[in-house]
Amino acid sequence: MIKKTISQKIQAMVPKIQKSIPEQYNHVKLLDYLTDDSVRLLMSITTRGDGKTYNYLLALIKISMQYNDFKFILLSRHFTLRSIYQDTLQEILMENFELSRKAIYFDNKQQYSIMYVNDQPICLLTELNSATDLKYSSTILKHYRLIVYDEFIALKGDYLPDEALRLKTIYESVARPVDNNDVLTTPKIMLLGNPVNFDSPLLSYFDLYRVLEKQKINTIEKHGDTVIERWKNLSSLNNIKTDMFAGSDDDSSYSGEFRTNEDLVVSAHDLTHFKNQVGVKMDNEQYLIIHYDEKNNFYLEITYKKPKKIHFTTVLIGLQNNVKYLDDSYYSDVLAYDHNDGNISYANTFTITQFDNNPRLKCLDYEDMIAQVRPPIPIKSNAKDDEKEIYEEQNKRTKIRLIKEYFSDIFF
Repeated sequence: MIKKTISQKIQAMVPKIQKSIPEQYNHVKLLDYLTDDSVRLLMSITTRGDGKTYNYLLALIKISMQYNDFKFILLSRHFTLRSIYQDTLQEILMENFELSRKAIYFDNKQQYSIMYVNDQPICLLTELNSATDLKYSSTILKHYRLIVYDEFIALKGDYLPDEALRLKTIYESVARPVDNNDVLTTPKIMLLGNPVNFDSPLLSYFDLYRVLEKQKINTIEKHGDTVIERWKNLSSLNNIKTDMFAGSDDDSSYSGEFRTNEDLVVSAHDLTHFKNQVGVKMDNEQYLIIHYDEKNNFYLEITYKKPKKIHFTTVLIGLQNNVKYLDDSYYSDVLAYDHNDGNISYANTFTITQFDNNPRLKCLDYEDMIAQVRPPIPIKSNAKDDEKEIYEEQNKRTKIRLIKEYFSDIFF
């Protein structure tokens, strides 16, 4: 008889856990992929009040208590939330297990806390703000192979500017070789959230906008190494009153649907027309990409995904051969009107938010930047009038740029 591995035993345990959950609550379907080595990112985006945080934490605690080679990290944004999650975990344990409070112990360090149950380590609690310091504790973190980031979607003002990079840093501290490679050979990240908005830096970092827009409500789908659960739990909403504040009827947290600006976001159908790129390196490992077509129509995208080529930079550290620094001559306040009047298209809502947060980006001369990157095209004798107009405008902008560069020391 072939002995089952711990991963196989854990996977056999999952259906029993799911069956024990009352029908009206989240059934932790992402755990079907917990030991799947081809999956690295698990994401649950469901309506508020469906019990996903409670049930996922309870399920993970049950697995860890049964098989202690499996342990997990519970991640939050700020240190102030750590004690709140300690209370949450303690309540989950007291409600579901016959334990005395003395059996539950938190070993509190400056950068993290470890929850012990009957002297057995179960969960490590930490926060994004400790990302850099946690690198010195990688010998501890590498044994906690699942990172659970609760409430990863927040109100616009609550996101950290470098949130994605902090999560990456913590993941790298976890992704170290371990002696026991049986459980979670590949470390995983589990993101739990409500569809408050499309502004999470992580949705951009993992390039998930188009996927989320296409995936229907009440489905769980695998996209490459990512599994996404989208669920609208009507049962959990029956007794919730949301009409006290204006706009509550259209609250995405309860409807389960993301709200996007379809007038400003380029459609999936039109994306195929923009086959050319201008790449701009920005701060925090972000990039601004100008996608343009043969007629110089364009849309803008801010992303963590590196473009095919870098042509410009807004930060000196990105300055190198054949990359131009975007000094003041590339900006004009007048150009912001095109954005404010709704004449510019964007790749997604995250990009729109970044432009709102950094209004100076609205003042860049994107047509001029395209003209500099795109090689001049000779005018054909039989070219149509509109083609001639495009070519002439392009050459005109090139001349203006050359004049500016040549006389910049005198006039600018």
